[in-house]
Amino acid sequence: MTVGDDTTLVAADILYRFNIPIIGITDGDLDRVVEEGFKPVGSMIIELESGWDDIIGEKIFLELFNGKPTMEIENIENFKSKIIQIISNTTSKYNLKHN
Repeated sequence: MTVGDDTTLVAADILYRFNIPIIGITDGDLDRVVEEGFKPVGSMIIELESGWDDIIGEKIFLELFNGKPTMEIENIENFKSKIIQIISNTTSKYNLKHN
């Protein structure tokens, strides 16, 4: 999972080469370049209002990752659902850019 437009764009490009899906939390401040970049099948990019990517990223870090830098995910779809739940509990203004 990545937070930020630049980070998501770079990570998606690298992981695309290894066919590893990415979950990116963005706020569209990269002039929508993320929409144009390479994304592996199964990836999900969530675009929030400006400045909200860091806020949501912190909530996900604390609630799902329990403040740890890494975690193992057994079911990616279940993990995506948990992320969407955290986001929708915080704000209703978001768009799924790729799923």
